[in-house]
Amino acid sequence: MIGKLAILFFAGSTLLQATPLEKGVTTFRDAYRNWDSAKFWNATRDFKQSVMADPKSAAAHSWLGTAHFHRMLQIESRLQTPHLRAAAVGEREAALAALNKAVELDESQAEAHAMLGTLYGMKIDGMVTGMRYGKKIKMHEQLALRHGPKNPRVHYLLGVGRLKTAKNEKEVLEALKSLLLAEAFYLDETKIPHKTEQAVWGKDGCLAFIGEAFFRLHKSAKARDYFRKALAERPNNRTAKAGLNKLK
Repeated sequence: MIGKLAILFFAGSTLLQATPLEKGVTTFRDAYRNWDSAKFWNATRDFKQSVMADPKSAAAHSWLGTAHFHRMLQIESRLQTPHLRAAAVGEREAALAALNKAVELDESQAEAHAMLGTLYGMKIDGMVTGMRYGKKIKMHEQLALRHGPKNPRVHYLLGVGRLKTAKNEKEVLEALKSLLLAEAFYLDETKIPHKTEQAVWGKDGCLAFIGEAFFRLHKSAKARDYFRKALAERPNNRTAKAGLNKLK
C-alpha cells in the first residue's frame, strides 16, 4: 500500500513540475489515442499557456496548430451538422494562424509546413480558391520536404493530399509512393529515442491510407492487410474501419 502511494505521489509531483508544453503534449497524445475532441481542446488550452509563457517559441505555436488541426479532423469525423461544420472551420482557421506563426518564427518547422499545405488544400472549393491557395500549397510542400526529408509526417500528409486529389491510377500510385516512404520513416522513428516535445502521431493514419490506396488499385489483400495494421496501432481509426467494411 505504501509503495502504491509513493508511486502516485511521484507521478503527481512529476505532473506538477511539467511545463505547459509538456502537459499539452501528454494530453494531446491521450486525445489522439482516444480520438477525443474534449481532450484535444484541453491540449490547445495547455499549448496556449505555453505560447503565453514564451511567445517566441516556434515549437509551442507548432504544437498549438497541431492540436487545432486534429480537433478539426475529429469534429469532421462526426455526424455533420451546421453547428459542427462551423466548429470545424473555426479549428481550421485557428490551426492556420498558429502554424503560420510557427514557420514565421522558425522556417525549419517541417511538420508545420506540411500541415499548412494540407489546410490550404482544404480551403479550395473551386477555380478561384484554387488560384488563390495553389501557390501557397506548393510553397509549403516544398519547404516541408526541404526541412524534413526523412520526417514521416511530412510524407504522410503529402501522400494523403495526393490521394484525395488523385483522378487516375497513375496519381494514386504517386500518392502510394509517398505513403510507403512515410511508413518506412515511421519504422525508423521507433528505433530512436524521442524528446518529450517531439511529435509521434500519424502512423495509424498512414497505414490506413496505404490501405485505401491499395483498395483503389483493386489490390484487396494488401488493402485488408494495411487496414488491419492501422487498427492494431489505433483500434478506433475510422478510415481503416470503413475500409474493412468496403471490402466485405
